[in-house]
Amino acid sequence: MATKQTCKQKQDIQSDIQEIAAKGFSTVRIYGTNCQEHEHVGEAAKAHGLKVILGVDIGRPEEGNGVGSKYVEDMIRDITSTYQNNGWWEIVTLVVVGNEAIFSGCASAGSLASTLTAAKASFKSAGYNGNFSTAEPMNIIAENKDILCPILDVVGANIHPFFNPQTTAASAGTFVASSLHDLAAYCPGGKAVINLETGWPSGPAGFGDPNHGPVAGLEQQKTAIKNIVDNAGDKSVILSWANDMWKASGEEQFWGVNSIFS
Repeated sequence: MATKQTCKQKQDIQSDIQEIAAKGFSTVRIYGTNCQEHEHVGEAAKAHGLKVILGVDIGRPEEGNGVGSKYVEDMIRDITSTYQNNGWWEIVTLVVVGNEAIFSGCASAGSLASTLTAAKASFKSAGYNGNFSTAEPMNIIAENKDILCPILDVVGANIHPFFNPQTTAASAGTFVASSLHDLAAYCPGGKAVINLETGWPSGPAGFGDPNHGPVAGLEQQKTAIKNIVDNAGDKSVILSWANDMWKASGEEQFWGVNSIFS
């Protein structure tokens, strides 16, 4: 919800949410509260009939944040008070605590589990009775399943076919579907699974492996997203709505999909 490292204005967020709803999406995922997105998106989503996946950002220890920090406590308090006071819990389908926190070295499996457990208590005391998850790459979930599975209501992962060297745009959706099938086997009890972040970059044109694997480009993005929607659309969150030009140069800037949905 930011552009060029500045926060989007409330009216711009409302316009985005209106367009997202008009193009047939059911749910919006947000990652934290740094731009008041929990409030602005919640208000707009409620108005336009969308659901919300809330995110609790863990932060980075080197920035004075991280597990057990005031940063995390304040974020949880801001989210829970906003949604409780406005009566918005009915639009929340999932709360995701941490986004690749273990993968990025910001938390251990144990400290993430403790943070998630504490978050559950805070959200439930504020009236939320829904599910909780975290988002990590598949291998991180597999390596830490004994610690993570007991506290996850829904098993979430970020599944990016573009970063699998054997996957082309035409096979992106089958890769996601196969990965979700594998993810479902990690935790006992038949828990639901969700792909919390996926997509395909439209640029820089030709970036990737044109001979054997993933290649960035607008046509490739259209093909990949259609394949993902056809094969696993009901269990996938598409990253992202618009290009993020504030990110470092390269393919990370070009994941926006707003131009390819009618």
